[in-house]
Amino acid sequence: MDVAPVQVGQEAEVGATARLRYDGPGVLHAGLDLRINYWVVRDGVVVGTTWVPTDGATTTLSIGSGSGTDLPAGPFVLTSCDEWGIATTDPLPAGTYTVYPGVWLLDGLRVWTPGGWFAATPGGEQVVFGEPFEVSVG
Repeated sequence: MDVAPVQVGQEAEVGATARLRYDGPGVLHAGLDLRINYWVVRDGVVVGTTWVPTDGATTTLSIGSGSGTDLPAGPFVLTSCDEWGIATTDPLPAGTYTVYPGVWLLDGLRVWTPGGWFAATPGGEQVVFGEPFEVSVG
């Protein structure tokens, strides 16, 4: 994905789309954020994010085998994050960054088959990441 260079603190237009797809047996059930968040990495260290904890943007989805659902992705501002990984209002300094899009899962993934429920992933909060892309901040 190509993102035009942005100025420090400028909103970056990202032409990203995300589709959560399930191809396994039965029906997948997931509690997740309804939007894509971004984690910004420089020299192997997370230095920024768009993620802010909230209760207002979550849902529970049920996805049958071979189907999926689209998740929105929109503009974001490249800001730093605190030591807990929560976005701040401080802009990132000039430089080149690798940005990882991700969807926050609230309690793992569960699958229902005629044989009953089973956990597809460990319980607890986790993030499913997509393909990273580079962004230059000037």
